[in-house]
Amino acid sequence: MMLASTLSPAATVLALVASVFLIVLNGFYVAFEFAVVAARRSAFEEGGERDGRIASAARASLSDLNLQLAGAQLGITIASLALGRVGEPALESIFEAVLGQRLDEDVARVLSFATALAIFTSLHLIFGEMVPKNIALAAPEETLRWLVVPYRMYLFLFRPLVGVLNAVANGLCRLVGIEPKDEIISVHTASELASIVSHSEQGGAIEADDAEMLQGALHFAQRPVSDIATPVEDHHSVVLGATAVQLERLVARTGSRRILVCSSEGGEPVGYIHARDLLTIGPERRLDPVPAAIVRQMAVVRGDRSLIDVLRMLRRVGRHLAVVRLDEDRLGVVSTEEVVRVLVEPVPTAETGDEDRHDGPGSRHRPFKADEAPVSGVGRPNDSDGSALATGLSPDHPSASRTSG
Repeated sequence: MMLASTLSPAATVLALVASVFLIVLNGFYVAFEFAVVAARRSAFEEGGERDGRIASAARASLSDLNLQLAGAQLGITIASLALGRVGEPALESIFEAVLGQRLDEDVARVLSFATALAIFTSLHLIFGEMVPKNIALAAPEETLRWLVVPYRMYLFLFRPLVGVLNAVANGLCRLVGIEPKDEIISVHTASELASIVSHSEQGGAIEADDAEMLQGALHFAQRPVSDIATPVEDHHSVVLGATAVQLERLVARTGSRRILVCSSEGGEPVGYIHARDLLTIGPERRLDPVPAAIVRQMAVVRGDRSLIDVLRMLRRVGRHLAVVRLDEDRLGVVSTEEVVRVLVEPVPTAETGDEDRHDGPGSRHRPFKADEAPVSGVGRPNDSDGSALATGLSPDHPSASRTSG
């Protein structure tokens, strides 16, 4: 063991200079260790020509965390042991020279050792551990950009030793049933992603409007269609057999483009009529019941299906209106526009009202009465995907094969 009292002044100065270097070196390994764990891989997948090599080195390190962390741990261990071996005796010799003139030799040696050890432990913890850790956690990507190239040079030199030590450690982990990982893969639920978006907005990483859009999209993926479906009795509707004049008056008064056609007053919907289809009816037929050919089919879905599933289904079958089976006795209606609107604006609530829903109830309208015709009613959703088509009309009607939405 190196004795403090045997160090010459030149050796003491050299040892103190080496101690500063070792503290910085320890901080280098600590900063890289935290940065490579905390850095986002996506931050190095958008770089240009200028930092192409650095980004490539960073991606390689992020894909080989096991070996990278093993190298950092080896570096920290070597730097810490060397600091204790070189720095503490050098500082102890200085205190011993000063205190030896005033105190007993043994007392001076004990006090010098304790003081030197306390000082170097504090310097090592503060500047070699805590400060680089905080820097790396505050700016992990930037820290990794600065350190990854020199670190990989160090690892290239010591790879054989690091590889052996890492293989031994991995083998011991496997003995207890733990499989080491080379890359951190994070999988988040929709609620966790929503929390990330909220924190990103609070931290200023994304704008409030973007955060609201993202939150809406995440909520959209989980929300059941029954949340936004309008009860059939509250939707603008006519009874099968209504005339074109009656429909035009209802469209003019309510602004609705799609009017439900029900089998009877308060009955199940058998389809719907789009306002523009009324233009195809000649003046001589405006007081007659609207032809069955312009009554369009609707999809039928379960109320527990998610909005994203319903939107995909409506696009797949080419429909713009769907009957929602809320429960055994209640039906609702939802349009493509209402589903999409959930993505871009808050869904109306009891506080905000329903004045912005173009095809919603606005206010309840009693259906027009007209001569009824035989109907087959609304079908139940298929068990396979929770959807079906509401033909509503008997198969021999021309509208039974109509597919446009």
